Amino acid sequence: MVEICTSEKPGQQTIQYYHDLDADGYDEEISHFVNKIDQCAIKIRDAEKTNMGQWNFNGILANQSRNLLFVDLDKDSIQDIFTIYQREDSVFLGGINPQIINGKIIEDLFLDKIKTVNNTTDFNSNLYSHDLNNDGTDELVIIIAAGYSEQPRRLYAYDFITKTLKKSAVFGFFPTNLLFTDLDADGDTEILSTNISYENIEKHLGIPYNDYERWFAIFDHNLEFEYEPVNMGYGYGRVTPFIFDTELMPKMLLSVVNNKSNLPYSFFTFDANSSEPTRLITEFENMKELSIFKFSELEKSLLAITNRETGELWLLNPEDDFNVYKNSKIHPNLNEPIILDIMGDKKTEYIFKSHKDNKDFLVIYTHDLSDYFEFIIPEKYKIINNITTRTTPNNNKYLILQLNDDIVQLNPSIDHLYLLKNISLYAIIFGVYSLFIWFIMHMQKKILHVNYQNKQTIAELKLKTIRNQLDPHFIFNAINAIAAAILKKDKETAYNYFSLFSKLLRSTMLYSDRMSRSLKDELDFTIQYLKIEKFRYRDKFEYSITVDENINVIQEVPGMIIQTFAETAITNGLMHRKTEGKLQIQIRKEKNELLATFKDNGVGIKTSEKLNKERAFKSLKIMDEFIDIFNNLNKTKITYEMVDLNENEEFPGTLVTVKIPYVKKYL
Repeated sequence: MVEICTSEKPGQQTIQYYHDLDADGYDEEISHFVNKIDQCAIKIRDAEKTNMGQWNFNGILANQSRNLLFVDLDKDSIQDIFTIYQREDSVFLGGINPQIINGKIIEDLFLDKIKTVNNTTDFNSNLYSHDLNNDGTDELVIIIAAGYSEQPRRLYAYDFITKTLKKSAVFGFFPTNLLFTDLDADGDTEILSTNISYENIEKHLGIPYNDYERWFAIFDHNLEFEYEPVNMGYGYGRVTPFIFDTELMPKMLLSVVNNKSNLPYSFFTFDANSSEPTRLITEFENMKELSIFKFSELEKSLLAITNRETGELWLLNPEDDFNVYKNSKIHPNLNEPIILDIMGDKKTEYIFKSHKDNKDFLVIYTHDLSDYFEFIIPEKYKIINNITTRTTPNNNKYLILQLNDDIVQLNPSIDHLYLLKNISLYAIIFGVYSLFIWFIMHMQKKILHVNYQNKQTIAELKLKTIRNQLDPHFIFNAINAIAAAILKKDKETAYNYFSLFSKLLRSTMLYSDRMSRSLKDELDFTIQYLKIEKFRYRDKFEYSITVDENINVIQEVPGMIIQTFAETAITNGLMHRKTEGKLQIQIRKEKNELLATFKDNGVGIKTSEKLNKERAFKSLKIMDEFIDIFNNLNKTKITYEMVDLNENEEFPGTLVTVKIPYVKKYL
């Protein structure tokens, strides 16, 4: 159930915030507004609507500088509040501590002068906080970005401890949305921004990095350029960095948009050890309208790309060189979302703005994009001034929309008392169906018990699969083979196979928590394995893999299903030949399933069981367990057949035929 109510008007020229200033679990109401004498003002009311005070600053509140920053700079466990305001052609920083009698901890801190054009000034400002100098206290980091006033466009950092202000050099591109990260893992912060080119500042004005071109720039902790800014192309558009934390160091992907191009999107990766981005060729460069944002799935941080026209969504994995990890579908015609924890459960929801059928509305998706709620914005509202959340003293969590001068509360909580309120109306019905309900509950218990057993089996299978992938005999023998190449001073061979071996281990770790992956990833993994085995067995066998052109290689298949049967052919059949071993793998489509065949000229099934004894078909037995679980849970079944080809010969050979149904998701 969604509860919608409109609260009191906050007043004209007011942006209303809700923030827990004193860490009591409830949000105070903070109004950022223009007072009666046209000054910038901050007013605070506690969770019970009691007025805690109003603080006025000697300057106007510009329309594009309405954001507040909440951070505890003076370490008293109370959130301080900071604002930007303007007096004539000068821009100032102000800040308050609501628990101090005087309240103001910063006032009239001069930041810069704004150039005046036609007797007006035009600029945006944004406030951030980050510990740039590693002294344990955040600095206030500020963007001032002039529009048609042209200048200044620069960054500022105010050190509250030393009372000093740093400024970057001026530049022509228009920065917004700062990111703070340690790109090169040297302990110092780098700063990145989304840089927009509005084609407002031309070259002849003498301002560096004019915004008739699109720029990628990185600032160091002293607000100086870490590298010379890189020109990403001519024309109106933007350069947006996305940062992903990984085990070694952060990974970066750049989205570059040229709004004057028929195919406006291009993508680049950036390595901190290089000063130039590297072009990443993707299928998305052929699409005209995309929404791009970061997405979290469990502990994975992914890049989400949606086709606005169709609603198709792809999740790219930075740990796998930004290959497609999963695809799905959401509403079409959605822009980049606002990401908030609406329910207070530490799971983010995604709030998309959209317009269709002459109506503005919000589409609010759950953290995993599995469910959504649509809110149509009433026609009388033309502007969404702010979207935020609020926690009240009765522990209710609301999504707050400031529409024009009204505050609208959305409560996406479920009314758990609904049945109790209406139970008297259904007493007779419940009586009639009580036996039926008991029967359903009894069956549910049985199903839950079976599901619990299946989950336990799946968990055990995952562990077995990991252990099987990291088979000690394979690792030991592969390392020995590489070491032998090193001893023979065959450095190129040793390096090539060591690189293959490391990629194999990396793929093993990357997919260790999943029971499926794309057919492409499974084939790549199998090829790496076969190359190492061929090297290890000194070319005693050859292999070939053919895949029909009409097969969608993004289709998910059970993890290790191709590699397992390939491994079985080698370790149980071909390893007993001295020369001229052959393994042929073919993947083709047959109706609604994949058909994979594995043909070898090894010793065959019966002889292998005698020669290999307890190790015979070890990996295949683990795959059998997976197939049994899958077949118990699905209508479509995985099946395979394994037969010897010429039983009377010394090397009869084996043919394995595996049928894999097309399903959206495996275990």
